[in-house]
Amino acid sequence: MKTSHDMIAAIATPSGRGGVGVVRVSGKSLADIVMTLTKKTLKPRQATLTNFCDDDGNIIDQG
Repeated sequence: MKTSHDMIAAIATPSGRGGVGVVRVSGKSLADIVMTLTKKTLKPRQATLTNFCDDDGNIIDQG
């Protein structure tokens, strides 16, 4: 059962081969999680290239 607190992550890239993978995410508390991982606030409904960081602020990935 879906509630207003559910977070959703879904692959948004068409099947097959490609150079870019897209994951669509949404949910009420997602902003806090994004801030923890990226160290910045992202604009809703806008694709963004950003760094993902560990707890010490070290870059672990980019996407």
